[in-house]
This record gives sequence, C-alpha cells and structure tokens, in this order.
Amino acid sequence: KVNVNNLARISIGIEQKVMREKCGSQDQIWASYGGFNSIEFKKDNFNVKKMNVSNNKLNNLSKNLFLIYTGINKFSHNVEKDKLSKLDKNIKYLSQIYSLAKDFKYQILNNKNFDFIGSTLNEYWHIKKSLSNKVSNYKIDEIYNESLNAGASGGKVIGSGGGGFMLVYCKKKYHANLKKRLSRLPIINFNFTNEGSKIIFKS
Repeated sequence: KVNVNNLARISIGIEQKVMREKCGSQDQIWASYGGFNSIEFKKDNFNVKKMNVSNNKLNNLSKNLFLIYTGINKFSHNVEKDKLSKLDKNIKYLSQIYSLAKDFKYQILNNKNFDFIGSTLNEYWHIKKSLSNKVSNYKIDEIYNESLNAGASGGKVIGSGGGGFMLVYCKKKYHANLKKRLSRLPIINFNFTNEGSKIIFKS
C-alpha cells in the first residue's frame, strides 16, 4: 500500500535537493528518459518503467492531442509553494490523482480506443485546480471552456499550472472547429518520441 502523504513529500524532496526549487520531480524525469513510461517513487529514489504501447497506438493518440499556448508566462515555484503550504489539506486530492493515474495506466494498456483520455484529463484538471487557486485563472478557464465548446472532451495545463501550455484531447471530427475557435492562440501538433533530452546546439 502506497502512503500518498509520503509519496508527495518524497517527490517534492528529491526536486528540492537537486534544484532548490519547490516543484515536482516527474517532469524532469520523463523529459530526461523520453518514451511512454510509468514513474514510481520509492523512498529517496524513483523507478522508470517503459509502458508497452505500440508506436501505431501512440501515433493515433498524438493525432487527437493538441498543445495550446495560453500566452501566460508562469513561475512554477510560486504555484508549488502555495500547494505545499496546503499539503495536509491537499492529501485527499493527491490521493485522487494517484488513483486516477493508476486507472489511466490500466486503460491505456488495455483499451484499443483512447477516447477515454478526454474525460480522464477533464476529471484530473478539476482535481488539480483544488490544490491551489494559483493553478488556474480567468484566462486559462476561458481557454479551457472554449476548447470544450469547440469539441474537445478534456484537457489540463502542463506542469504546475498558472500558465504555459494546455494539453487537450479532441476527436478528429472536431479538429477544424477547435483550430478555428482558438485561432488567436498558437496550437501545436506533436508526436511522442522515445528519445530523452539531449543537447542539440553547442556554441
């Protein structure tokens, strides 16, 4: 049985030791490893397990996922600091997120249809906003609601929240409507990669 309280403190603790900032560890880990993985935190360490999802499935999945730039520069440290100050209250929400992640892992490995991802993201986003009032704001909520009205079935802000990019899931038949309705914002298509972070330029 996983103690979510300890899991939250371990994740935060690892990052504080490395970067001296208040933010989660998972983003740096998945960016370093690349691929489609499950990350498990144990005591002062972590374990990265590759998930057996075919490239064909991932390619089909990426076609329905879009990154929308909110136009807001964010400072993750401030958002995570506020979440930490409410950690005791937030344990129940972190527990819900953990359960949602476990269910997502099972479904992504066993389902042929990925349309469940939209509703999962939508549920996650509402829980995430409960962690801190700095996770979202009027502009982000407006973009999210516009995405849903255009046909997207769910989404979330990438990272700690407060700005940056929003990830949304949208079925193919609504792609054109989504792009038209949010034409004022940069919308980015992307593909999954098995490569982790690497240096692409040296001066």
